[in-house]
Amino acid sequence: MKQIKTIGVSSLKIVGLILLTLLINSIPMYFLAYSASISLILEILFVILYMAFLIVIGKHLFSKYFKYDLNAKKKFRFGWKDVGFALLFGLLARVVAVLGVMIQYLLSGKLISANDASLRGIGANMSFQHPFFLVLFLFTLVVVAPVFEELVFRGFGNRLLFNKLVSWLGALVTSILFVLPHVHSWAEVPTYFMLALVCYASYARRGNVLDSIVVHMLNNLLPAIYIFLMML
Repeated sequence: MKQIKTIGVSSLKIVGLILLTLLINSIPMYFLAYSASISLILEILFVILYMAFLIVIGKHLFSKYFKYDLNAKKKFRFGWKDVGFALLFGLLARVVAVLGVMIQYLLSGKLISANDASLRGIGANMSFQHPFFLVLFLFTLVVVAPVFEELVFRGFGNRLLFNKLVSWLGALVTSILFVLPHVHSWAEVPTYFMLALVCYASYARRGNVLDSIVVHMLNNLLPAIYIFLMML
């Protein structure tokens, strides 16, 4: 009974963390959506408040994570060997993404996911009239989203649900959890599930969430560059 209660509480914590991550990722999009009616002063103020919010939440979450994984701080190093592995996993993520798109096309006839289409739509409507919102959006895509998503799905997901750094069941469950908020149809599931497994594999190499964060950043960098080029 006690074990069931513990699993239930841990599951609720994960759901709450996922919702928090979705909120963090969505705020810059809402800024851009309503930017036409916002002055430059308010734009700067909103960006400052958002960054302050990120710092407070990020500091709190990493503090909690280090308590769950007492060795995490010691392992939070990133040398040249780790850079090499990150690049390899990043390349694997691109290969997997292409394969996923091919599967998606066979299943639905679409070459991009609804999530990517939404990001491209935002990029097409962005302008340099709101430079701070623009930089914030790209920063969130490349840095903020990977940090919080990897911390929640790979980091807290393994520690809270399985109390282990690495396990095949952890890889399966956390990858499914990662898929749920990212897809809008079944045809998109293979792409995001395989990408999640790549991120998990990079994390599992030495049980360090920093590795999967960097791989996730590399994966998001190309869409960010594409969005920026669409504005030129």
